Amino acid sequence: MKKISIILMALIVVGTTLFAGEKHDMKPYQGSKAFENLKKLVGTWTGIMEMREEKMDFNVSYQVIAGGSAILETSFPGTPKEMVSLYHEDDGKVVMTHYCMFGNQPEMKLIESTDKMFKFDFTGGANIDPDKSMYMSSVVFNFTGENEMTQAWGMTSEGKEENKNALALKRSK
Repeated sequence: MKKISIILMALIVVGTTLFAGEKHDMKPYQGSKAFENLKKLVGTWTGIMEMREEKMDFNVSYQVIAGGSAILETSFPGTPKEMVSLYHEDDGKVVMTHYCMFGNQPEMKLIESTDKMFKFDFTGGANIDPDKSMYMSSVVFNFTGENEMTQAWGMTSEGKEENKNALALKRSK
């Protein structure tokens, strides 16, 4: 048993040394036109959110992660309402998972896009009963200027789309 342990340890050391010595030319991920356009969101955006006839301050940030293969959206950063959405491609199609303060994780796919608009619709998710749960079921991004956009997040409750949470945002960083 001791011999096997020594041999395995030697193989690990040799393998690690060889791998560390290799040069890996990792190029940034190049996605579809829609995914690359979505990367233009990078930065911090601030504005007003209208939800159920109530207005509140809203902050959201976007950053490209994982070698350019994913975009991380963080809403209400540093607050008890903090949520994240992760955008990436699956077989060349842009998809996202929204990790919601409702305790569920709706998944959406991009169903329509232009250089100034992205529209995502619900495809499934975790911790969701479509007939009983409240969950985010769609989102539409409209770019109204280089550093301005609106978002409309659709919320479904008990099987019916309840409303669109409207956001008017400006890039602050």
